[in-house]
Amino acid sequence: MKIYFIFFICSFFSFLQAERIYGIVTSVNNEQSCFTIIREPVTGDSNNRNQTFTAKVSNGDLQVGYLNRRIVADLYETEQGLLRLKRISPADRNPMLIVTERQRMLRRDTITRGRRPFRGEGDYLPPFALFNQLGVLVTPEKLRGKTIVLNFIFTRCTVPRMCPAATQRMVELQKVARQQNLDNLLLVTITFDPFFDTPGVLYTYGKGYGADFSNYWFLTGNDLMIKDLKKQFSIITKKEDGTIDHTMATVLIDKVGKIQYYRPGSLWRVNDFLQRIQKLSKKLRSVKHEE
Repeated sequence: MKIYFIFFICSFFSFLQAERIYGIVTSVNNEQSCFTIIREPVTGDSNNRNQTFTAKVSNGDLQVGYLNRRIVADLYETEQGLLRLKRISPADRNPMLIVTERQRMLRRDTITRGRRPFRGEGDYLPPFALFNQLGVLVTPEKLRGKTIVLNFIFTRCTVPRMCPAATQRMVELQKVARQQNLDNLLLVTITFDPFFDTPGVLYTYGKGYGADFSNYWFLTGNDLMIKDLKKQFSIITKKEDGTIDHTMATVLIDKVGKIQYYRPGSLWRVNDFLQRIQKLSKKLRSVKHEE
């Protein structure tokens, strides 16, 4: 834990020295692990003009679809004089308008629900707009028509029985469901550490666990939106000793966005969720047959 804490502090001060920028990715060089960026001018800057530069990025960021897209990132210079980008996130103008509007909707909904805004069995998914590990904008509408298993984690979690175990179970559920031909299943993991868990970080994390991204999405986004989603799904987090103490929950959601099962804690069983998914699938086939 001490080593982890030192790393967290070092990373924190690196970010303090960085400059937050917006720009368009004009080229991606996989061999040299870098982006070429046309940086947007800064209001009030005497040199108020577009600047083009090349900067190193992580392997995870290389896998996200950032080419010809607007991004926001931390730019800093290494001790070797190289430029590097960290905390890269999508910042395309139209999607960001959707994010802003959904944030307003979610904030109003959370406030309206009062001191306990919890959504449980029988409730529907709240409004939101987050980006997945490929930089694709995801809203509840994009999830409709699928059976969803949703949970919350953060990638720097080091407690084996918490986030690592939950992600392993999700990957196992994905594999077993595929063997059972349950092809209408979508797994969704939302980070509650969006400051660090950008799409590129989530890509690397998911691949490290062997997740198949065709029906397993890792979501991140606006910090305020994440906070309201945590409240609505009764996820409690507390920063302590360089890490995040937290509760956990796993949620089963039907094809119309209705919560069918809410399992608090980290100790859920794959077979439990598999059986519930099978029941939903049979119910769906029965309804279609009657129609």
